[in-house]
Amino acid sequence: ETYLAVKGSGLDIKSVPSSAAPWLRMRSDEGVFADNKVRLAFKKVQDRQKALDAALLGLGTVGHDTLVSPAHPEYYPYDIPAYDPEGAKELLKEAGYPDGIDVTLTTNSESPESVAFAESYAESAKAAGINITIEAIPGDAYWNVWTDIPLGITTWGHRPLGTQLLAEA
Repeated sequence: ETYLAVKGSGLDIKSVPSSAAPWLRMRSDEGVFADNKVRLAFKKVQDRQKALDAALLGLGTVGHDTLVSPAHPEYYPYDIPAYDPEGAKELLKEAGYPDGIDVTLTTNSESPESVAFAESYAESAKAAGINITIEAIPGDAYWNVWTDIPLGITTWGHRPLGTQLLAEA
């Protein structure tokens, strides 16, 4: 909303690459996400362009499953898993969830992009029988538990690199 207001103000807006992004995180050491088939199913239901449009108004680049940003000089692109709810359903069935799965997705309520990403992801996941309840909690509470929650969205990124800033100067 702020971006749109500023965009229409007549100001000259410069866009610079960043590594900041809302990340979908799963605890793979316990619970349902300890099964790689479940994790792969959750990758297959991510409509990445839809998430980018919802979370960042389409500004940015569709990311991969790595913390290295496409803006980073050492980034190495690879094939992004396609949105495939039927493939996700099959993986869930193989993992013992033939009727789908119900999970809670926790995020920081003070991060509008994370909440928008959660809502977009939950909508995309429905097609595979993944029913997501979103729990958006205040930032101070979120950062106290973020490493303990089974499924969460965390906005993350590294500091801008000099090569990124100089390229835009």
